[in-house]
Amino acid sequence: MGTAAPALPPLFTASTLEDALLADLKARLPAWCEAYGVIPPRGWELLSGQARHAEVQTPSVLVVSPGTIDEATKLGGSYNANWRVDAMAVVAGKDDRHARELAQAYTALLRLVIVRAGSLGLPWVKGWTWLEETYDRLAVEDRRTLMGASTGWAVHLEGVLTPAGPRTPDEEYLHARTVCAQTVVPIRPPDVIPPVPAPAPSP
Repeated sequence: MGTAAPALPPLFTASTLEDALLADLKARLPAWCEAYGVIPPRGWELLSGQARHAEVQTPSVLVVSPGTIDEATKLGGSYNANWRVDAMAVVAGKDDRHARELAQAYTALLRLVIVRAGSLGLPWVKGWTWLEETYDRLAVEDRRTLMGASTGWAVHLEGVLTPAGPRTPDEEYLHARTVCAQTVVPIRPPDVIPPVPAPAPSP
């Protein structure tokens, strides 16, 4: 029996954090919205650049991580870092006041959910620090006011980078990966539900 191929070191990217936070918000935010009588999100998005708010469904929740906040620290051979992540809401109201109140309600709910996020199932996440909250009037169109609101957080990551392990993946790992890539896994056909027979005609 051969030995298992060595595992690659975990790879952390900003998308790792964005995807995990967005999934957590999708799972938990709607219930909190319902509890407080706030309309739940209709859209969920990840942002890699400038939002095109006019094309976003409202209300929508958007998540983006612009990168690290300050210099990473090295402790015991591995690096710890504070990674910034912003959770934003785009809402529409019948006027400025209504839109602003809804934006404030959304950021309050986002704060309430994120402060309870824990590790998001990621081994590096050890804590959260609330940084700031901002509001921005985006546009007035079709008799409605678009308002954007954002709550910013520092996510404390430990062991996000470590020099331990081989300098390059060894041949055994590369061979195992090649074999796996060439293996065709048959796809199970979908279950076929037989039609319900029509009732026999009455005599």
